[in-house]
Amino acid sequence: MVTSKKPKGKPKPLKASSQALSTKAERGSTTLLTQDPNLKNGSIVPSGASYDIATPGKVIICGPLLLPGQNFSIEAGALGTQNDTRGQAATINVRGQDGAPMPDLPPAAVGSTGARGTPAHKDPGNGGTGAKGSSGAPGIRGGDAGNVIINIGEVAQGTQLLLIADGGTGGKGQRGQAGGTGGTGGLSARIGFFYRGGNGGNGGNGGSGGKGGRGGNGGVIEVSALGGSSASFTGSAKGGTAGAAGDPGAPGEGGRSGGQGSRFVNSGAPGNAGQAGSQGPGGVPGTDGQLNLNE
Repeated sequence: MVTSKKPKGKPKPLKASSQALSTKAERGSTTLLTQDPNLKNGSIVPSGASYDIATPGKVIICGPLLLPGQNFSIEAGALGTQNDTRGQAATINVRGQDGAPMPDLPPAAVGSTGARGTPAHKDPGNGGTGAKGSSGAPGIRGGDAGNVIINIGEVAQGTQLLLIADGGTGGKGQRGQAGGTGGTGGLSARIGFFYRGGNGGNGGNGGSGGKGGRGGNGGVIEVSALGGSSASFTGSAKGGTAGAAGDPGAPGEGGRSGGQGSRFVNSGAPGNAGQAGSQGPGGVPGTDGQLNLNE
């Protein structure tokens, strides 16, 4: 059976594309559309551009056609489907691309080194606190789906065609920046039992994770067939899933104590580690597209 759902409002217009391809054929001819290079007499449909075909003849979809975020349209006298040479069923998929992952940020700046002690001031300076990590950037938005428009005179017996125009999944939020390492404590003024090194600085706090990216919007799927044998068109035009929240930034390590490792100098205290950042918020799903399947 044909699954049908009336679209809400007016259908979205097809996206313009300077790379759109058009194929024309004579009445009574048969055009095999495929992305299978091993299929004899097949017309290869490129994946990186919109595609349209207008012919009074018959069009057969052979195996899956993947055109991420592109538009695809058929106007033909008849439509049929068949598996490709790998046994894959006929599909037209214009799903939006997923948001790309984001690289981690380098750790925040290290705290300053403590000043060295002097004979007049035996105690050296303590190491500075490491810098706080920055918040991660929001995840990359999922790509919008393309549109699929099919207008045919009749449908061949046994046609089974899956149509997909879902929005892409939003990218995960960027991990929060790791806090900076605490600065090293200053060296003692002299080597001797009564002299000591400075305390290490505390590590900086990690930054919060970035917000998940927004899901891409679903596209428009419209199928219109005037008559012919019983066929099955199934489709999906959902909004893309929201991107996951970014992970919290790691805490900065405490700084080393000054004078550490000398037999003749009392070491200062090492710095304390900073606190981890917080988890970022999740993204927002994309808007559903329109699905209208009529035979």
